[in-house]
Amino acid sequence: MRKQKASGSKSTGTHEGVSTKRKSKKRKASLSIDTEDALDILKKKAKSERIWREVVPSEPISDGYHNYQVDPLDHAETDLRAYLHLKPFLLLLANRLHKQQAQLGLWDPYFCKGAMVERLGKLGFKKVHNVNEDCYAVFKSGKLPDHDVVITSPPYSGNHIERCLRFCSANGAKKAWCLLLPNWVQSRPYFQEILGEESSRVFFISPMARYTYWMPLDLVTGKLKPDWVGQDGGTSPYDSTWFIYLPKHMPAKKIYAALERMQDNGKEWALARSLKAARWKVKNTQRGPREKTAVAGTESTVVGLAHSRKKRRKKSRNNAASAKHEKHDKWAGTVAFD
Repeated sequence: MRKQKASGSKSTGTHEGVSTKRKSKKRKASLSIDTEDALDILKKKAKSERIWREVVPSEPISDGYHNYQVDPLDHAETDLRAYLHLKPFLLLLANRLHKQQAQLGLWDPYFCKGAMVERLGKLGFKKVHNVNEDCYAVFKSGKLPDHDVVITSPPYSGNHIERCLRFCSANGAKKAWCLLLPNWVQSRPYFQEILGEESSRVFFISPMARYTYWMPLDLVTGKLKPDWVGQDGGTSPYDSTWFIYLPKHMPAKKIYAALERMQDNGKEWALARSLKAARWKVKNTQRGPREKTAVAGTESTVVGLAHSRKKRRKKSRNNAASAKHEKHDKWAGTVAFD
């Protein structure tokens, strides 16, 4: 009896132990789910509280430095890394125009403090026009500086991006343009309205890591300096991408194909014909080595992966159907008796 009792108590303890383990696993799973939900809530809250510059602009002022009124929060210089990623395209463009790198005319209509002239100069581009003037007055006058390509990151406040796109669209019949814009611009109604069918000629270079923009500390000080700007003036409010357009008289397909063969494609930046594809490549490259191999190829790699997945799913369904058919055929030649 003692053995039986001991055995019984041991058995009970085992069941209790299993039950405790199951409860512990459920508790951990529940905790994991709660943590994920909490993170999602925090992300959504952060996104909802993000200050959209086109929605909440500050008042344009005369700052004593610029020759026109400016929005203090628009003061930001493009990072050198962004120009490094664009350099291969600019070199291909120069080659197509039969010009030396130093002779390629670059024009940035939007002036901050002129740091882009120095940064592009370090990369070998010596003919860069970026001066302290009201670009909209220049657009209206029609007296444009000599240039081969417009390369700029327009202010985010008000309707600057829309006005920039309208000018580039009108000027784009003759000149190429490279606009460093927040990713959300493509989803704005004015993007398709302005470019129309020409939007299909735009391709994209997205960085693997978000670009930083630099606010000049002597222009953005005190109350003018937002909380989200670092002590060094660095800020990175949005994921941004190079929107690149080539006129119809230029061999866009050849230049694009040449960019695909660049070593940094898929490593430092992602090239794609659509912003969605560019973001997919960036996202998958950040996940791990397996995805990096796929991203490093051309867009046909992405399509190939999609086709291979479809083939695997189709094969799996065929195997399942075949197994089901064999199961029924096993007893096809027999007679059943109740």
